[in-house]
Amino acid sequence: MVAHVEEVCVAASHQGKGLGLIIIQALNATAKDLGVGKLILNCSDKNVKFYEKCGYSTAGQQMELKYNSS
Repeated sequence: MVAHVEEVCVAASHQGKGLGLIIIQALNATAKDLGVGKLILNCSDKNVKFYEKCGYSTAGQQMELKYNSS
């Protein structure tokens, strides 16, 4: 099973307090408990180093096509 995390956000006023790490650790633990074999997430270029510190590695590029939902 593969899990996909679309977005993880921490409000600017709360960044630098370790909340992102807590969220990622909870996601990782939940995925492991559910038997997920791979966890994929999208991140901006500025957050790559953070996710690498959390054990993630770059795995190619993802493409998308969004449709107007209205």
